[in-house]
Amino acid sequence: MNEKKYNALDSALQEITSSAIRLSEKDKKCYNDHLKQVLECIVKQMKNNDVFKFLYKNNVYTGSFYENLRISKPDEFDINLIFVLPAECKIFYDQKQPGFVKIKVISFAESQIKKHLNDVPNLERILKSWIDPKTKFLLRTGFMQWMQGVFTQALDRVSLENTVIKRSSSGPAFTVKVSQPQLGLSEYSVDLVPVFEFPDKDLPSAPVRKLPKGAVHKIM
Repeated sequence: MNEKKYNALDSALQEITSSAIRLSEKDKKCYNDHLKQVLECIVKQMKNNDVFKFLYKNNVYTGSFYENLRISKPDEFDINLIFVLPAECKIFYDQKQPGFVKIKVISFAESQIKKHLNDVPNLERILKSWIDPKTKFLLRTGFMQWMQGVFTQALDRVSLENTVIKRSSSGPAFTVKVSQPQLGLSEYSVDLVPVFEFPDKDLPSAPVRKLPKGAVHKIM
């Protein structure tokens, strides 16, 4: 499908969802406001881990709810937790598995790491534990195990009035189930997905469809 037809179809779908089957603004605001409170509490507790605090950049709200494609209850949310590695990396693309990449750490930003040794004494050790010592590729299992520990400890400390928060994991996401009966909110789920952000120079030279000007490229 060419760019012009794609844009026309996208506009048509947005028009249909916004005029005929969209969620009520009241429900959207109520769930969204409560979600932001929950996220603030969770991220605040995760920042008690000095390595997380150092690497974490911000949240990006994604998925059907924020793309105005949700047509039933606003009970599922997708949030990317953006991290920036203090390292020079090279990204390898697997032609046989579209969308699959491997990240090779060429070198760490030693000056940046040493600058923060007093604030983040475990930074270098933790970072190196995520790297295969022979191939220098980033190990998904190492990072996810560390992330699981940070996530679990944070949720154990989270406290939000009249709100029940339960945790689970699903694939690359860390999922929380949230309910707040006093506000009339039925249970909703939030998928927190850790994402590494890389500069444009590390991305493919000829993308299938260019992002709008000013958009940020990310690789999960």
